[in-house]
Amino acid sequence: MWSLREVLPHISNVVSIGEPLTPIVTTTYASPSGKKTTVFLKNEGLMPTGSFKDRGSSVLVSYMKSIGIRDAATDSSGNAGVSMAVYSYVADIKLTVYSPVSISPEKKKIIEIFRASLALTSSREEASVRAKESGVYYANHSWHPIFFEGTKTFMYEAVIQVGDIDAVFVPLGSGALFLGIMEAIKELREHDVLKYIPKIYVVRPMGYELPGDRNREPTEQTVAEGIAIKTLYRLDKIMELINSYGASIVYVNNNDVKIGLKELLKLGIFAEPTGAAAYAGFRKAVETGEDLSYSKVLIPVTGSGFKTLDKISRILAT
Repeated sequence: MWSLREVLPHISNVVSIGEPLTPIVTTTYASPSGKKTTVFLKNEGLMPTGSFKDRGSSVLVSYMKSIGIRDAATDSSGNAGVSMAVYSYVADIKLTVYSPVSISPEKKKIIEIFRASLALTSSREEASVRAKESGVYYANHSWHPIFFEGTKTFMYEAVIQVGDIDAVFVPLGSGALFLGIMEAIKELREHDVLKYIPKIYVVRPMGYELPGDRNREPTEQTVAEGIAIKTLYRLDKIMELINSYGASIVYVNNNDVKIGLKELLKLGIFAEPTGAAAYAGFRKAVETGEDLSYSKVLIPVTGSGFKTLDKISRILAT
């Protein structure tokens, strides 16, 4: 990832644990009408801690180390907490992770192994409030702009690997990946690297509708807990980008995610439920009649299933 240093902020103390050029698995998907689309699944689960969050954590923790931060707090439903815990440990920064009690046992153990303090809360919203009011440096992945500088490298890599892309399906939780991708698209267009702006599809779990949308189905507790975030720090910016780029929004239910998980497994990709959400959104858009007249679609698989083993077993057993 740091081979893209020229497009990253100038930072004197880089904290890296070997963030790779994550691989792309290519498959062909046929719509009910027979239209075939080449799908590029970029497997972010092969980042060092098993999540795309490592992109942002590497850059943010590098920045924190460079300005002398020794004590910080963040809030997370799981993956960001794991990622920040690992990078902070390497950088000798004391970190407290505020997380809802729904965090998976595997993620909880990893955070503890890497010596971060873990403070459990009753909800994702409470975790956010307590982290902000902790009195130490607030290193939140959905708020700190330096974090988005890291996540934008996802799109830079994809363009290096694939070239021009017709459409991107991106899961939207806190917005860390979405904001990074949109910044990368702007920069790549400014430098004439991309010939055109790809169509953007934002994927959210049912029950977490964005302003102006109404619930289309009975709400259930989503299995994609990583994007089950109602309070978005950067909501105004996110909505501005959605509207200005004409992005479409796709809502997925638990059955959509389950089918997505199973199809990714057939491709050899072991994703956590949240990691399968964007692919589930693509399938749903196609199956419900979206006219995808695109030949090249990019989809991030945002996290590995190895940190949610029990949960995946239960989902697949139903």
